[in-house]
Amino acid sequence: MVGIVSYGTHIPYYRLTKAAAASAFGKRAGAGEKAVAYCDEDSVTMAVEASLQAVAGKDLGALKTVFFASASSPYAEKISATELAAALDLELSVRTAVSRDLTHWATGWSASGRDAGPGRKRWR
Repeated sequence: MVGIVSYGTHIPYYRLTKAAAASAFGKRAGAGEKAVAYCDEDSVTMAVEASLQAVAGKDLGALKTVFFASASSPYAEKISATELAAALDLELSVRTAVSRDLTHWATGWSASGRDAGPGRKRWR
């Protein structure tokens, strides 16, 4: 099957109230709070938590690609999607792609599109 067949979510446990944030800057704030990551939580650890929910009870043998998208990737050079694939104990043949800049995203997207359809061998 091609497409998104499952998903998971992760919202950090800790909260920062608007009042606490505003008082730090000497401002007034409305009601409410924001989820904030703990000091050792980054976008990869949150992606692992969400992915574990997404794949719970699923056969991962047919999984061909892992995409990781984040505006705040913790690594400048390292591919975060490979960390995610390793945490999920996926086969080495699973393709990984990161969307933190156009070059990485375009490469992963092109390769995945090529392999997506059954029997599709080339672009038309």
